[in-house]
This record gives sequence, C-alpha cells and structure tokens, in this order.
Amino acid sequence: MSTRLVLWTGVGALLLVVVAALGWGLLHARSDPGLLGQAAPEFSVERLDGGGQTSLQELRGQPVVLNFWASWCQPCREEMPLLGHEAVSRQATVHFLGVDTRDTAEAARAFLLAQPVPYPVGQARGGIPSGYQTDGLPTTYLLNSAGFVVAQHRGPLNAALLSRYLELVGIKS
Repeated sequence: MSTRLVLWTGVGALLLVVVAALGWGLLHARSDPGLLGQAAPEFSVERLDGGGQTSLQELRGQPVVLNFWASWCQPCREEMPLLGHEAVSRQATVHFLGVDTRDTAEAARAFLLAQPVPYPVGQARGGIPSGYQTDGLPTTYLLNSAGFVVAQHRGPLNAALLSRYLELVGIKS
C-alpha cells in the first residue's frame, strides 16, 4: 500500500508542476504585436515602371493594402493576380502598394512585364523601415485610412482572407 501511495503522490506532484508551468507560460507569454495598432512607419517606393515615387503619406485618406513580395517568391507570384483583380475592383475604396524586397530591380521589372499589376510597385527608397516584419514573403499589412496598422498577414492571401482583412478597415465586400 505504501508503494501505491508514493506512486500516486509522485504522479500528483508531477501534474501539479505541469499545470503550474502551463499557467505561468500563459500569464507570461511573449507576444510581439509588431506594428499592430501603431502608425505605419513612413517610406516611399521608387516605382519599377519609371513612374517616379509613391509614398504611404500620399495614400493617406483611404485604407492601404501594403504587400511585400519578390519576383523569385513562388507564393508571391501566385497571389499577385488576386491582388491585381482586387485593386481594380476596389479602386474607389482602397489603395494597393507593392514593395519589392530582397530582389533586383531587373528581375522585378521582368516579372511585372510578364504579369503587370494595376497598382504602384517599387523598391523602398532608403530601405524598409524597422518595424515591418518581412522575413517571410509575401507579407501584407493592412492600414486604415489614418495610416495605422490594422492587420498583418504572412504568406499568400486568398480572396476570403483578403475580404476579411478589408472588413477590418471598413471595406465591405
């Protein structure tokens, strides 16, 4: 009987330690909200079509879909037609801006010649400001009309996800 008591006491103590560790982890979880809820850091892109520069400041007043991509990124290539279609169908209510990153201008231009998009696309002048998390591509930020980050998405968007994100900034389907 004492062996059973020792065994059950050990199991109970182990469970207590596991529950305490889980509780501590939940209370002290590290979460990096990034730019969510903050003003999007300003920058401008040098347009790859030779059309000059486009800045986030210029786009203020309407929500912005800010998409970081690269010509070598297959998921970026796959989501580009969706972004182009949505940019045309929603042009009166939302701006789109593409930022080519970790790429050469020549490769990006060649890609855009083969698959043009109806919104400004370029490379960040002076680099991408810190705060934008672009370690995985594509990465898309949704800014409200005042320039605050409402959502961030890593990976390719599909139509349903993009519609849900646009609803967050007040754009209905």
